[in-house]
Amino acid sequence: MAMSNICDYALCKQYFGMTRSMYDSAVNVLEWLRADQVGSVALTQLADLVIRRNNVPAAAMLAERLRAHAGTFYRPDPQQGADMALAAVMIDLLPDAVASLRGMGIPETILQNTLRDFAIWADAYREKTGREGINETEWNLLFLTGQILRIGRLQYESFTFLEPYYIYRSLYSDDFVVLAASGVRISAEGMPLVSTVPDSQAQYVTQLHSDGVTVTGNLVDTTAGTIHRERASLALAGYELLLAPGMPATNMHIPADGPLTPELVDESITQAVPVLKRLGRYTPVGVCESWLLDPALERISRPESNICHFMRRFAKFPNPTPGSAIVERVCGWGANRLPVDELPERTSLQRNLKQYLLADGIVRDVSGVMLFAR
Repeated sequence: MAMSNICDYALCKQYFGMTRSMYDSAVNVLEWLRADQVGSVALTQLADLVIRRNNVPAAAMLAERLRAHAGTFYRPDPQQGADMALAAVMIDLLPDAVASLRGMGIPETILQNTLRDFAIWADAYREKTGREGINETEWNLLFLTGQILRIGRLQYESFTFLEPYYIYRSLYSDDFVVLAASGVRISAEGMPLVSTVPDSQAQYVTQLHSDGVTVTGNLVDTTAGTIHRERASLALAGYELLLAPGMPATNMHIPADGPLTPELVDESITQAVPVLKRLGRYTPVGVCESWLLDPALERISRPESNICHFMRRFAKFPNPTPGSAIVERVCGWGANRLPVDELPERTSLQRNLKQYLLADGIVRDVSGVMLFAR
């Protein structure tokens, strides 16, 4: 297919921040896919799934199959076919995606800043592999739907809250009270146990009951992000239910570029609230899941640091699944595969993290919730 039918480099640079060399390589793969029996059908289906149906999980599965196909049958260079398959798909979808996002009423500045996340993940791919390309398939396709918007320093994603917690706000103090849903198996440390851990290791199982006047359940320590064995009762007349499984919420994400100063975070939230209201997406609370919410940061970084300020914004609750991205985020891609004593010490944060881990300190990704406006 003629290259004139593919969006030009200027558009890809404007919205994706794509380099010329990556564009040229991805266009070669795109032209091959359009001429290929499997690729041409897949591209048509991807346009339908992403642009018209907003079915990103299904689109991501198909795009991964297409990556494997290009990595097998793209004869000029199968490795380049795999590396560039997602970039080729995103170039193919870009004009329709931009038109769709504009049609939603998304301001042009926000549109451009949102789609520029492509460049962050292209840089990460190069750092990880030493080659040009991009993956994180579902995440990157999600940006083309407008379900995630970058507004200032942060990103805001409209989603359905599914974590096993009921989050209340006191009508008298604005304080959060978080109760665990029934049936969560809890360790001695107050953490949820994954399904593969035998029942014998569970110290207790959470219970939640309500008689319509009160609700009683296992209380979450919103500073430590752990679940108490002791149960607490709330008089429902004094509390507003803000969030429970199945309710809409706004997921807050932190892009990897730039500082995370309190001023930039405040500015982002202030800008986001009217935009989300105008688009019909506003929810009273923001939810975040990140290593940046780990209370252990106060033992790794300075209490007055930007990341500690950010962590303290949130009433915290534990993730149902264990794990932490802190080592890879602080020490670089692939660092999580290194023995702790081999972690780099180029920055004070790296040195402090390494010392904390060598002393058997525990790190984890933690979830939290905050009010957008009081």
